[in-house]
Amino acid sequence: MRIEDYKPYTDIDVNIILHYRRFVAGFRPTLLQTIGDTDALYTHAHPWFGELNPKGWMVMGMVHRIVHRR
Repeated sequence: MRIEDYKPYTDIDVNIILHYRRFVAGFRPTLLQTIGDTDALYTHAHPWFGELNPKGWMVMGMVHRIVHRR
């Protein structure tokens, strides 16, 4: 896996904020619903990595923070 394969697109249209709000609107309720079981079968799609369960989201979030703190 190469990070270059997952970098965001650069052709951003005027609806980017709307797309982000929709993503967050779906992500937060799904995570809160299933947070008690990190290995739950419930998933929510990440725009680049596909369906992730609560544990996948937490791991991806941790790695994401590490990358941006460097």
